[in-house]
Amino acid sequence: MVITLCIYLIYEQVGVAAFAGFGYETFTFILSWWSFSNILHLRISKLTCTDERSKLTNEVLSGIRILRLYGWKKAFIEKFKRQD
Repeated sequence: MVITLCIYLIYEQVGVAAFAGFGYETFTFILSWWSFSNILHLRISKLTCTDERSKLTNEVLSGIRILRLYGWKKAFIEKFKRQD
């Protein structure tokens, strides 16, 4: 109701151009809503990939900590050298 009253008052001041302005405002609102919706979906998919990468990195670092904690570092280095 408030929007309708505002459009009417603007129409009284500037005439038919008020409807062009309202149409432009509506168009830009829809365009921005659509673009932000797409950006949100892209951001969610990017966060999913980042989360998987973070989990893998944490798993690798945990494995390295276990190797160093139990003193298995030399044994693994020798095993990898023999494979080459």
